Amino acid sequence: SDIAARMMHFFSEPKALNASGHPALSELSKREMEILERIAEGHTNAQIGTRLNISTKTVANYVSMILNKLQVVDRNEASRILQEFREG
Repeated sequence: SDIAARMMHFFSEPKALNASGHPALSELSKREMEILERIAEGHTNAQIGTRLNISTKTVANYVSMILNKLQVVDRNEASRILQEFREG
């Protein structure tokens, strides 16, 4: 399954570090960072879509790309990475 493949990738690949020493955040586009910030605030895909004037399906696609780039399996892990970066 897709989740199993992502988990295998997560545990087998070394993490790419950006200049801050934080994995993968530098790979996110401006739009992906906007969406990650909304995720960290606890918003649903529908709420994010309404706020950014894009469809819920488009948000879901962005969320999938964010999780893949950050090599995490859920929104909570992605939020934790952003929080750790902010606390830096």
